[in-house]
Parts: sequence; structure tokens; C-alpha cells
Amino acid sequence: MGFSLSTESVVSIDSFSREDLQNLIDLAKEFKEKDRKGERYSVDLRDKVLVHAFFEPSTRTRLSFERAMKELGGDVFGFDDPGKTSLKKGESLLMTIKMLEAYHANALVMRHPKAGSVQRVADICNIPVINAGDGPNEHPTQAFLDLFTLNEIHPGIDGIHIGFVGDLKYGRTVRSNIVALPKFDDVVIHWAAHDAFAMPDDLVKLAEDRGIKIFRCDSVDDVLKESEVCYTTRPQKERVVGRYDIAEIAKMVENYKITIDLIRRANPDVRIMHPLPIDTNTEEIEDAVTFSDNQYYLAQAENGIFVRKALLFALLGGIEHRVFEPYVNSALSESNGNLELYRRSGRRKKDGRIIADIEDGFVIDHITLGEGSDLAKELEIDKYRLHILAGLDSTSYDRKEVIKLSNVLGEKDIRRVVLISPEATFSIVSGGKVVYKFRALLCENEACITQDVLEGVPRNFFYDGHEIRCRYCKSPIEPKVKHEGELKRYVKSLPAFE
Repeated sequence: MGFSLSTESVVSIDSFSREDLQNLIDLAKEFKEKDRKGERYSVDLRDKVLVHAFFEPSTRTRLSFERAMKELGGDVFGFDDPGKTSLKKGESLLMTIKMLEAYHANALVMRHPKAGSVQRVADICNIPVINAGDGPNEHPTQAFLDLFTLNEIHPGIDGIHIGFVGDLKYGRTVRSNIVALPKFDDVVIHWAAHDAFAMPDDLVKLAEDRGIKIFRCDSVDDVLKESEVCYTTRPQKERVVGRYDIAEIAKMVENYKITIDLIRRANPDVRIMHPLPIDTNTEEIEDAVTFSDNQYYLAQAENGIFVRKALLFALLGGIEHRVFEPYVNSALSESNGNLELYRRSGRRKKDGRIIADIEDGFVIDHITLGEGSDLAKELEIDKYRLHILAGLDSTSYDRKEVIKLSNVLGEKDIRRVVLISPEATFSIVSGGKVVYKFRALLCENEACITQDVLEGVPRNFFYDGHEIRCRYCKSPIEPKVKHEGELKRYVKSLPAFE
């Protein structure tokens, strides 16, 4: 029993090959068969320690990891309420996680509200890191147990017809499943959702590009008629705070509920899966379904223990005693998010006036008119020698503002500038000349960990052969430049993602 995974940490389902997934399914099946024979407990992971860091609520994921580790003979500690940790005192994510690692952990399982947060932690840790959900991004171990469950319903998974209903936009389990399913053959997907919760275009395109046949249906009836399994999800209300209230959400999803009458009318043999919890306010699955033979989500929940036992065994089964390494990997400690712009030599004049008339310092240019004062307040610039000038953009002739500083801005302040004025450019001035001019790129995904100024996660990007993407949440970005050569030069400097 046992195999080697092709990756040490579990950040994205995309890192796993079909062979990896099949090995996990087979090993989880062994653990389930042993359980049914009364062989639930072992000492496979004796002397191994799992730490859990849950920055968001969790029932099934946290408890099933805890049960899995204890049934394998290992130990577990951690927290599920960040409000009772030093995060309340202003401690950073980096320091919190490294402290947990220092307490003799062999692996870390983490849930966090920010997309890309787990990738950040995997970059700084010297132990395997398991993604238990990073905001709206991914939940790979849920996808593992979903695949295991699908394999029980449709052995081999190849050729399965599966439906998706509910919140397909903000539900991270849906994203992970859509990424995972193309690793199998001849999969067909039918889905239905309110426009506000519709499956994102990029996810549909990804599925199609990877060989999935995917169809949007007009109703849940049509989804059920075409599917062996219907996977439904609750509306992720916590991800749409400020956009819709509960009453609006309930009205939106009213026509996408799974009811027993609907099942009997459309497809009496369909199996209903759900990552849970079911929201009692919106009731995306009627209570009566839970008492029917169509319900498969309670078996799905138990399967989480067997799959997570398989995963922990694969990650930790061959690891010897690990000594804590107190040093942080410095490879990604600096940003590669500065796109260098062409610059003229010497001082630059406009209408007989020197725009960057400082000997040494920093110039923030191309600020949208009226935003200069907002930036000054955000950066507490009053403590520096500050000038805010109004001028004309040399190409568009739009009015703009320019800030001149007698000091050089740090990474966090650069990020603050971009969040307020995305079109801004930056120039470092030395000896009265511009020695370096750049546009600071920032991931445009508002949920990304890199948009958290206080965390200070370096702006890091990679090139996937087609697009520039954020290292952490994998969102694509499209830098706006005047010269195509600037962009080509920047792309050439970027790494490919490991």
C-alpha cells in the first residue's frame, strides 16, 4: 500500500495527473474496505503531526482531516478561530504560519478567505501544505473526495454525465471539479444557474479546451434528465456581501432547487451530491430528498475521511523525522511585478517646465485627475517633501496629476498607489535624471491575497505560454503599455509556473 505523488504540496487540483488521482481513489478504497472490516485504526503515521489553520469556518473538512490523522495514529493541533490568535494583535500570515511550522508540524492544512493564500504559504513553508479552500479559488481535497464518490456511482468515471446546479460562480468546489474532470475521458457536463451565479466563462472555456462537452440548460429539469449525478451547491453568501441581501439571493435561486417531486418527474434514478452544508435559508435541496434513495451527500461526506487518510498517508508515509528549518525561502521574497518602461535620457520638459524637477526621489505620474490628494492621504505623504502638479498626458492630452517625493516608496506603498490609481507610472530619480521608470502590475482579482496591503505578499507573475498570470490566484492580467516592445521584454523576463 502506498505511492508517491507528483507534488509535495496540495495547492491546486491541476498539479495532479490522472495517475495521481487514480492512485488516491484506489488507496482511499483500500482504507474504506478496511474500515468495513473493522480495521479503522493503524499506526501508519505514528510520530507524525498535522497542524490545521482555519481562517474561515469549517465542519466537514477540518473534522475529517482530524479523524483521518488520528485513525492513522498521528497527532493534530491548530486553530479554527483566528480571532483567538495573535492575528488579532496584527501578526502577519507569514509569521503565523512559520510559528505553527516551528511547533514540530509535519504537514499543514489551511483554509483562508483570500485566493492564492495557500500558494503563498506553500512558498514559505518547508513542510507539505494542503489547500482546504482559498477563498473562491480552489478546494482540491473536496474534488478528491468528489471523484472518489463519483467512482463509486460510475466506476472508472470515464463517460460519466454529470450535472451542476446552484452557485457555480463563487463555489470553489465547482472550480476544482471542473479542473479535475477533464483528466478523465468522455465526460459530459450539463449545468443550470441564475445569471448572478452562472459558471464563469473562463471555467467553461477551460473545460471545453480540455475536451469536456459542456452545456448550459434552461432549467434544473433539463439537467436532471441528462445526468447520472447532479452536483448542487449552496449560494456562497459570504462572497457576495454588499452585492445582494439574503432575500435577493433566495429569490435568485428559487428556481434552481432540487425537490423530490422534480427528481421523480425528471429522473428517478439520479444521484444527488452536495459538498455541504445545505443552507436552511435558501434550501437548495429540499429536506425530503435527504430521506430518499437519490441522496448521496452523506456517503460523500464520510468518504472525506477515507480520501484524506489516503492523501495524508501518501504525503507523510515515507517521511522520516523532520527537524524544523528556521529560515524562510527567499526565492519569492521580491516582486517581479514591475514592468519597465522606455524612458528618455536627461531631464524631461513640458511647456518650458521641468515636470520631474527633483534631484533625488520618486515621481508618481499619470495619476487620474483628482486622485492625487487621495493618494497623499493614503500614503501619509505629508511627512515627506511633497508636490502635486497638474499637467497634460503627452499622448492622450487628458488632464493628470503628478506627485513628486523626496524619498523612494516601498512595496506596500506602491501597492496602495495602484489600488487607487491603476494607470499610475513610477520613476526613480537620481542626480536629477530618471534612472528607472516602471508600471507596477497588480493582480486584478479583488479576492487575491496580493491585494491585501498589510500582508505584503510580493507581486509575482508567470507566463503560461499564452497569458501573464498571478502566481497566487492564477488570474490572468493584461498590462496596458504604449510600446509593444515593453510588454515583450517583460514577458521574456517571466518564469513559467512550476
